[in-house]
Amino acid sequence: MEAAEEEPPDGSDDIWLRATLDQGAGLLDSALTNLSLAMCSCDVLRGVRTLKGLIRKNPRLYMLDVVIFNLCTLYDLSFDAVASAKKRTLQAVTQRFRLEDIDTSSFRMS
Repeated sequence: MEAAEEEPPDGSDDIWLRATLDQGAGLLDSALTNLSLAMCSCDVLRGVRTLKGLIRKNPRLYMLDVVIFNLCTLYDLSFDAVASAKKRTLQAVTQRFRLEDIDTSSFRMS
């Protein structure tokens, strides 16, 4: 059963993102990986919501291997019955934006 994905009322995800981007683009991959790990250990749904929010805001900027891999991993951990459908949706978005540099193994499809 899929849990509801509500937006945090305080906008803390956006504050974290802006602070990360201010530190430089080179830190983005590490920051997103660390966020995913933190969300996995504390709040999987918030991690999914945050990574999906980044992709929705700017797919060309945030559809990176590290984001796709971590989001698919969080899907595997939290949405047993619908994980494959969510991953296929991510693949479709990648194709729609012609992001050929995304490694297909990042989608963690079996």
